[in-house]
Amino acid sequence: MKIHRLSITGFGPFHHTQTVDFDSFEDDGLFLIAGKTGAGKSSILDAISFALYDSVPRYDGQAARLRSDHCGPGDPTAVELEFSAGEERYRVLRSPAYERPKSRGEGTTLQKASAELWILRPTGWEALSTLARDVGIRLGEIVQLRREQFLQVILLAQNRFGEFLRAQSGERLELLRTLFGTARFERYERTLAESVREAEQELSAVRAGYAALLAQLGGVLAAEEHAEEIPEAPTEEWFGDRLAASAAQERDARAGRETAAGRATLAEQALAAARLTASRQAKRAEATARLAELTAAEDAITAEREALAAAERAAAATPAVRAAERATAALTAARDTHRSALAGYLEGAQAEEPGAEELARGIESLTRTLGALEALAAEETRLGTLEAEIAAADREILGAGEASAEMTRRAAEIPVVLQGARGDREEALRLAHGVPALDTERLRLRAMLDAAREAEDLELSLARARAAMVSATAEQDAATRAQRDLVTRQLQGYAGTLAAELTEGEPCPVCGATAHPQPAEPGEAPVTEADIAAARSAVERSGTALAECASAFYTRESELAARRAITGDTAVPDLLAAERGIETDLAAAREAETRAGALAAHIFALETEAEDLHAARETHRAAAEERAAQYAGLLSERAGIRTRLDEGRGGDASVAEAITRHTRERSRARELGEAQAAVTRALAEHGRADAALRDTLIEYMFEDLAAWGAALREDREPLRIRVRDHENAVLAARTILGDPELVALPAEAMDLAPLEEESTLARAAAETAAESAAAATQRHRALGDLIDRARTLLAGSAERHAEYERLRALSMALSGGKNNTRRMRLESFVLAAELEEIVAAANLRLQEMSSGRFSLEHDDSVQYRNAQSGLGLSVYDAFTGAARPTQSLSGGETFLASLALALGLAEVVSQRAGGIRLDTLFIDEGFGSLDQETLDIAMETLDGLRAGGRTVGVISHVPAMQERIPARLTVSTTAGGASRIS
Repeated sequence: MKIHRLSITGFGPFHHTQTVDFDSFEDDGLFLIAGKTGAGKSSILDAISFALYDSVPRYDGQAARLRSDHCGPGDPTAVELEFSAGEERYRVLRSPAYERPKSRGEGTTLQKASAELWILRPTGWEALSTLARDVGIRLGEIVQLRREQFLQVILLAQNRFGEFLRAQSGERLELLRTLFGTARFERYERTLAESVREAEQELSAVRAGYAALLAQLGGVLAAEEHAEEIPEAPTEEWFGDRLAASAAQERDARAGRETAAGRATLAEQALAAARLTASRQAKRAEATARLAELTAAEDAITAEREALAAAERAAAATPAVRAAERATAALTAARDTHRSALAGYLEGAQAEEPGAEELARGIESLTRTLGALEALAAEETRLGTLEAEIAAADREILGAGEASAEMTRRAAEIPVVLQGARGDREEALRLAHGVPALDTERLRLRAMLDAAREAEDLELSLARARAAMVSATAEQDAATRAQRDLVTRQLQGYAGTLAAELTEGEPCPVCGATAHPQPAEPGEAPVTEADIAAARSAVERSGTALAECASAFYTRESELAARRAITGDTAVPDLLAAERGIETDLAAAREAETRAGALAAHIFALETEAEDLHAARETHRAAAEERAAQYAGLLSERAGIRTRLDEGRGGDASVAEAITRHTRERSRARELGEAQAAVTRALAEHGRADAALRDTLIEYMFEDLAAWGAALREDREPLRIRVRDHENAVLAARTILGDPELVALPAEAMDLAPLEEESTLARAAAETAAESAAAATQRHRALGDLIDRARTLLAGSAERHAEYERLRALSMALSGGKNNTRRMRLESFVLAAELEEIVAAANLRLQEMSSGRFSLEHDDSVQYRNAQSGLGLSVYDAFTGAARPTQSLSGGETFLASLALALGLAEVVSQRAGGIRLDTLFIDEGFGSLDQETLDIAMETLDGLRAGGRTVGVISHVPAMQERIPARLTVSTTAGGASRIS
C-alpha cells in the first residue's frame, strides 16, 4: 500500500485547505514532518486514519473533536486521500458530522457524516460508492488491514510500540488478539467451560435425583413388616428380592381382608334381625298406652264437640249481624255530614236549606261565571311576566350602550399596545439568536477548563515521575556497573589463583607451556558465585523499579500532552473568566428566548382580540335594534291586558280572588246536595238490614243477639283440630294393636347389647384388614415405581459421568489448568507462535542496532499468581550473559528495542494479511530522548527502511533530525491560530 496525496480542510488545527503530495518525496525515500509542539504534526496522521477508518487513534476513549475550532458556521470540513493498493489507485473523501447554518430560516442543523470512494480508470476517476457504510466495507476489502493493524504497520503512532514492549502479558494478549483475530479461541474456551458446567449440573441433578429416590424407597420400606436398611449401593438382585417380598405381603393382606369382611357381614345380619323384633315390641307397648290415655279424655272431648257445633251456627249468622251494624253506622254518619254541609252553606247569602232543584240551578250559574273568570286569569298571569320582561329589556338596553362604549375604547387602544409588543419581540429574537453559538462555546470552554485543571495536576505528577525515573536510572546504572566490576574481579581472581599453583617446568593446565615468564599476581579478596548472584539480583530489582517508574512517567507524559492539545496555552483563570462571561451572555440570551416566545403569544392574542372586537360590535348593533323593537311590542301588550282585567274582575281586588270566592260558593252548594242524597240512601239501607237480621236469628235458633254473642267463639279451628286429632288417634291405636305381626310377638323384651358388641368388633376387624390391604397395595406399587426409576437413573449416571470427565479434562487443558504442563491457554498458545515470529523478525534489526549486545527473548515459562503464560518478553544482554526484564532498559535502549519490535510486528502482520506490500511508513515517536550514538543507529535503521522504494515519514522537532533529513514537511501556526503545511 502506498499513500500518494492528502488534502485537509477544516480538520483539527487546519482551517483552510492544506495539500500534501507524498509522491514528491519518492526520490528521497526519507522525509521529516517538522514543526513546534502543538502545531499539528500528528494531525496529518490523524487525517489519514480518519479518511480510511472514520476514526482517530489519539481520541480513543473520548469524544473526538475532528472539526476545526477555527471554522466558521458555513465552512466545510473534509479529508481527501489518494492511495494505491495492488495495481489500482483509489481516492476517498470523508466528512464528519457537524452543525451548519440552516439553508432557510434561522439557527443551525446537523450536517450528516458522508464518504465517497473512487477508483482511477484509464478514462478518469470512477465512483465506487457514495454511501458512508458501503465505503467503509469497500475500504476494508481494498486495504485488507483492520485499523489496529494499520496503526501497527503503517502509522506507528507515538508511544504505541513502546507500550507493547513494556506491557504485561495480559495487556500484550489484548493487542495481539486484535491484530491476529484470535478472540474466537477465547470464545471456544468459554463455550467449552459452559458445556462443562452444564454437564456437571446435569450429573449433579441425576445424582441428587437418585439419592432422593433411595430416600423415598427407604421411607416405603420402613412401613413394611421386618423392614431392612437399604444397602449403600443396591444391586439388581436386591431390587428384585424386595419386589417379590412386597408382592407376597400384598397377597396375604388381601386374603385377610376377605375373611374379616365375611365375619362382619354375618354379625351385622344377626344384629339387624334382633333390632327389628325389639322395634315391633316397643311399637305394641306404645299403642296400648296411647289407647288407655285417649279413653280417659273422652268426656272432655264430647263437651268440646258440642261447643264447636254452637259456634259454627253463630258464625253462619254473623254476616247478617255485621250488615245491620254497618247500616246503622252509615245512617249516623250521613246525618252528621248533612248537618256540617248545611252549616257551611248557610254561611253564604241563603237563610234556609234549599231544595234539590234550587241547588242545581245555583251550581250551574256559578260554573258559567267561573269559566269567564278563568279566561281572564291567564291574562292576569301574563301581566306579571310582562312587567319582568319590560324591566329586563330596560336593563339590557342600558347595558348594551355601556358595552358599545367599552368596545369602541378597546378597539382604539389595541393598535398602540400591539405596536409596542412587536418591537419588544424583535429585540428579544435578536438576542435569542446567539443561544446555539453561546451554548457550543460554553461546552468548549468547560472541556478546556477540565483539561487545564487536570494538566496542572499532571505537571506536578509528571515532575515527581521524572525525578523518580532519573533516580531509578541512576540506581540501575550503578547496579549494572557493580555487576561488571564483580565479573571482572572474578575473572582476574581466577588468573591469580591459577598462577599461584604453577610450578616451573610443570605444564600449564591451560596452555600446556612448561615456562611461566609472567604469572598473574594474586588479586584482592576472591569474588564468589553468591556475590555474582546478589549483584545480578540487584540489577533485576533496579530494572523492575526503573520499568515501573518509566511506565508511570510515559503514562503521565501522554496524558499531559492530550490535555495540552485541548487547552493550548490558555491558563485556568483566563478560562474561568471566559466561562463566567459566556454563562452571563447565555443566561441573557435564553431569557430573551423565553421572553420572545411569551411576546409572540401576547401579539397573537392581541390580534385575535382585535378581530373578535370588530365582529362583536357588528353583532351587538344588530341585536340592539332587534331588542328595541321587542320592547315596544311588550308595552303595547301590557296596556291591552290591563283594560280587560279592569272590566272583568268586578268588585274583587283581582281575578284570582274572584275565582276563589265563586269556587268556594259552588263547592258548598255541591256538598249540601250530596249530603241530602246520602241521608236518603242510608235510611233505606238501614230498614233492609234490620229485617234481614231478625230472619237470620230465627233461622239459626238464636232468641236474640245476646244468645248469638254467647255462642260465638274465635277459637273454632283449634277446637275442631283437637276433636279430629282425638278421633284419629283412637283409630290409629286400635289399628296398630290389631296388626297380626304385633299380636304374635313374644312378651319378653329383646336384649341387643351382646349382638351390638359382636357386630362392632367384627366391623372394626374388617376395616383394619381393608386398610392393611390398601396400604400393602400402595407400598407395592410405590416400591415398583421407585425401583424402576432408580434403575433408569443408575444406568444414565455412568454415561453422564464419563461425558463430564471428558469435557472437564479438555476444558482444563485448553484453559491452562493443572493437566496443562505449560499452564498456557489455547489462545495464548496460538499467539505465542505469532510472538516467536515477531521476536525473530525484530532481532534481525535489534542485534544490528545494538552492535550484537541486545536481543529479545520470547518467554513461555509457567507464570505464577494467575498471570498469563506464553506471552512474556525479556532482553538478553550479551555483556552480562543474562536475560533481564524489558522495563530495565534505559531510555535510548528502550527506543531501539521498541523500534525493532514495531518493525518486526509490522512485517508479521503484513504477512498474515496476505503479504501486503508496505510502500509508505510513518513513525511518530520521541527521538528527543536519544543520545548522539543512539540517534546515529536509529538513522541508519531508518535509512535501511527505504530499501525497495519505500517512503518513510518521521515526525520530530529534534534539531539533529532536521539537520540529517533535508526533505521535509513543515507544520507552522499562522497569526490567527490555525496551522498550515509547507
